[in-house]
Amino acid sequence: MAWHRLIRRKYWDEERTREIEEYLEIETAENVGRGMPVEEARHAARRKLGNPT
Repeated sequence: MAWHRLIRRKYWDEERTREIEEYLEIETAENVGRGMPVEEARHAARRKLGNPT
C-alpha cells in the first residue's frame, strides 16, 4: 500500500509544479505586456508568487 501513496504523492507534486510553472508563464506574459523586459518580468512574477513550498 505504501507504493500507492508514493505514486499518488508524485502525481500531486508534478501537478503542483505544472500549476506553478503555468502561473509564472501567465504572470510573465502580463508583465511583458505592460512593457517590462522579459528577465525583469520573470523576476517580478517569482516575487509575486513568493515561496511556493
